[in-house]
Amino acid sequence: MKNGYGQINNEGKAAYAHRVAYELENGLLPKGSFVLHSCDNRKCVNPAHLFAGTFQDNMDDMVSKLRQPHGMKNGHAKLSDEQVKEIRSATGTHREIAARFSVSQPLVSMIRSGRIWKHV
Repeated sequence: MKNGYGQINNEGKAAYAHRVAYELENGLLPKGSFVLHSCDNRKCVNPAHLFAGTFQDNMDDMVSKLRQPHGMKNGHAKLSDEQVKEIRSATGTHREIAARFSVSQPLVSMIRSGRIWKHV
């Protein structure tokens, strides 16, 4: 499948292979539950690598492992990795640094405090 997840025919319906593998090992999941991969391999069907979670658990797992578009890969990014490094080492007030890079003062504050651009 294009999204990288394996599919199988389960009782006449298409189903994600990892979800079927999880349910064969652990029983049916409540409606709306997700099956997450500890190994981050979408094709994996090893029940030891699968765990149940909510949508929020899935999003938190993605963010904690930096699998979402971040930094320059994020379409909304205003800065390059190099500019972030320059901001971190720049002298002056956050307002002055922001003006130098044509960004907002809160953005400079979040970069310098490590709240964002953590991967750089």
